[in-house]
Amino acid sequence: MKTKTLIKSSLLAYLSIMMSGSLWAASAKDIVISPMLIHIAPIDKTEAVISDVPALAANNGVVPGLDLSASSETIPGLGLSYFVNEKLAVETYLAFPPTHDILISGFPGIDKGASADMLPFSVFGQYHHAIPETPLTLVGGIGLIYAMFEDIDTAAALSQLDPSLTFSADDTFGFSFQLGGEYKLNDKFHLRATYTKMLLEADLVVKTAMPNLGNLSSTLTLNPDIFMVGVGYKL
Repeated sequence: MKTKTLIKSSLLAYLSIMMSGSLWAASAKDIVISPMLIHIAPIDKTEAVISDVPALAANNGVVPGLDLSASSETIPGLGLSYFVNEKLAVETYLAFPPTHDILISGFPGIDKGASADMLPFSVFGQYHHAIPETPLTLVGGIGLIYAMFEDIDTAAALSQLDPSLTFSADDTFGFSFQLGGEYKLNDKFHLRATYTKMLLEADLVVKTAMPNLGNLSSTLTLNPDIFMVGVGYKL
């Protein structure tokens, strides 16, 4: 009987700690700013370029040997978090638009087709679980992204080969999933690291005056892995 009572008491004490968020949990209405280094790595996948030239209809419009992909970039950024309560937070990020290279194959001696500034607006809903009696907090979240593509400049080498060739891209929505952790240093500062998987595609239009190529387009699957490390400061 005493054993059962001890087990019940222990379980109740543990649940009480879990529900309270432990000594390390944030408080409602806390605002946290986090200078971070952000690495954006699109998946290693090439996408075919599609043409409306009738001669390529039998090949579903695919232009043989002409493929596109995107480069990885690392940029500084700033995370802004608002805690609804000790466990739930809303986070967004501020950063200079990363400039990704649009890599191209199919032109001898040319591997860069263009450079594009991608400006993503993202909002995450996060759940923070403080591990009892430790300085560690686990973080999980889901997010919505709206990506704008600006200043898509055709690479100089490609412009020399075909001065009429240009790239453009439509703005697009995407979703993301996030996992991370925080290590508390004191009441104001903590270290943080986060991995985010973003599901994002970009519809590209490639214009050229070459009549044998016709109207060109490609859906560039980015789906980047995003790694963020930084320091959080509670205001």
